[in-house]
This record gives sequence, C-alpha cells and structure tokens, in this order.
Amino acid sequence: MLPASLLRLRRSLLKRFADRVFEAEKHKTIARYGMFGPNLLYESLKSAGIRQGCVLLVHSSWDRFYNFKGTSIDVIDVLERLVGPDGTLLMPAHTHFGDNAPFIFDARKSPAHTGIICELFRRRSGVVRSLHPTHSVCSKGPLAVSLTRDHHKESLSCGPLSPYAKLIAYGGEILGLGLPPGYTTFLHVVEDEDLAAYPRQTYLDKEYDFTVIDNLGRKMELKVRRRDPVLGSSLDLNRIAPHLTPESHKTFSIAGVPAFWAKASLLHGEMQRLKERGIILYA
Repeated sequence: MLPASLLRLRRSLLKRFADRVFEAEKHKTIARYGMFGPNLLYESLKSAGIRQGCVLLVHSSWDRFYNFKGTSIDVIDVLERLVGPDGTLLMPAHTHFGDNAPFIFDARKSPAHTGIICELFRRRSGVVRSLHPTHSVCSKGPLAVSLTRDHHKESLSCGPLSPYAKLIAYGGEILGLGLPPGYTTFLHVVEDEDLAAYPRQTYLDKEYDFTVIDNLGRKMELKVRRRDPVLGSSLDLNRIAPHLTPESHKTFSIAGVPAFWAKASLLHGEMQRLKERGIILYA
C-alpha cells in the first residue's frame, strides 16, 4: 500500500486533472451553444414530450449543466412546472453505506447520494420519501404516497413494490438530464422481478440488518439485500442502448446538455426481450 502522503498527493493530482477537464468541457460547450436559462429548459422538455399530469422519474447530473444560467433549484422548479399540480415527480435518493454495521437510515436526515438536484428536491416541502434504506425514492404529487409507501417491504431495491417497478402500472416516464442514454435505476426492475432467472448474480448472498427511522421518528428493523459492488465495473449501457426502439427511449440535447426520455412500460418490455436473448447490462 502507498504511504498516506502519496495517497493524498495522488488524490490531489486526480482532482486537478478532473477540474481541468471540467473547465475545458465547460468552455467548449459555452463557445458552441452559448448560455441558456430556465425558459429554454422548460420549452425543450415540453417539446420532447413531457406533459402536464404525467408521472415522471428524473435522473440528473448537475455537473453537465455547464452553460445553464440558473441554479439547481431552478431546474427543480422547471420540472415541477412541467408535470403541473396533477402530475407526480420522482427522483432517486439512494444512500451509500460502508462495509461495517450498524447500518442506520433516517428518512428525515440521510442525504441523497444521487446528486445535488435530487438532494435539494428531497428537502422540499411536500416531498415524501420511500423507506428502503439503500435505494429510497423521493416523490411529490398526487400519487407520491402510493408510489413510495411499500418500498421498505422489499428486500431488493427494485422489486415489484418499489417505486421503480410501480412506474409500469402508473404509466410512468423517465427523464435523464446531463446523463448518457439509458442511465436509470429503472433498468434493474427486470433483474429484481425474477432474480433466480436472471443470468447474472446482482446481489451479495446475505441479508443485512438495517435500522430505519421513518418521517415521524419511528424506528423499524429491516433485512435488506445489498447489490454487489463489483457489478459497477462490468455495467455497460452500450450493451443495450443500440437495441432500444425510439418508441421506448429517445435521446436529445438541450443546448449541449445531453438528455433522454423513456416510457417505463415499453422500456421494461424491451429489457425483458433482450434478457431472453442473453443481452443484459453486464459484461
């Protein structure tokens, strides 16, 4: 193992390199597309098919909003305006845990590790959060409680009672902002609905004991399967992206910010058919 001083130097050099890459991409994007604000974001997403009253799961990466003349809060405001008072907005609020117990998840305080947009949405008035300790989902709107209330009854993260799986029955849609095509936790639903038949083991073998604190401060003890961390190194969205039809999944750009839209029910059907052909997310 490297001495602590060399590890600190390595981290510092990697951060400097990442910062230089970020600045270069930022300047290149601004030079090509100029700056844009919340109004163009709204009109672009409306043109892409996001409509009032829909059930919309949003994944996002604020880091790719290089040329946006606004804040991450402005992005949330646009999304709420898009779905309107009759629509329901969802965002992932996953929580990362180390290898050592105790594993404690507090729905009121545990931050979302899925980006600043998700974290600020989690803190909004009227937002409810599912109680699954590793893969919670935040939601706001008329269907928010129905979508999130049973998630903690699942040992798996994306099983039939999860908000991800419920998107299918609720006619849900998926939006990715600043992310590569198909970058959505929803893709794991096809794994968790029939774990024994999936051609790759996606979870560690044992269940882990979690203490969960709900929004009223009440404690419960849950046993939860944790996804195999090794899977991340073999996950490759390019394995499935070329096989998706425009009806289920389409990509577009908002002044240089990459985006995608997907229809949950159609995407799920295509993922099932790909699995039957041996085409899965993992190498």
